[in-house]
Amino acid sequence: MTAAPPTESTLSAEDHAFLRSFSDMLRTQSDFFLARRREDPELQVYAGAVMVWRQGRFRSISELFEHCARHGWNNMIFEAWAYETAVGVHRIARELKGDAREALLVYAQIVGVMDVLFSEAIAAIEEARNCLYEE
Repeated sequence: MTAAPPTESTLSAEDHAFLRSFSDMLRTQSDFFLARRREDPELQVYAGAVMVWRQGRFRSISELFEHCARHGWNNMIFEAWAYETAVGVHRIARELKGDAREALLVYAQIVGVMDVLFSEAIAAIEEARNCLYEE
C-alpha cells in the first residue's frame, strides 16, 4: 500500500504563523485557568504568559503590563508610579474578556501595583516635594 501524496496547503506562511500564535494563546489561557483552579504558587508566571489578541497582533499579559508601567509619570515615587500603572491596567482590562482580563488583573495584583490609592500617591508626592524643598 502506498501513501497518498501530500496535498499542498493553501495557507500562506503568515497563516501558519497566525495559527501557531492562536494555538499558543489557547494553550496559555488554558494553563492559566488550570493554575488558578489548583491555586498554583506560580500563578503569576502563568498569568504573565497568557497571550491575547490586541491591536492586530498577539501579545502577552506581561507585555501589556510593561506597556502600562512605562508611562514615565513620577517613576521615582513608587506610590505615584504604581497608581498610574494601575490606571493603565484597568483601562486595558476593560478591553479584554474572560481569562485574559483576569490574567492581567492577577498579574498586576501580584506585582503589587493594584493596592495603591490615589490619596497615597498624592501624599507620597507631597512628602517628596517637602523633602526636596525642605518645606
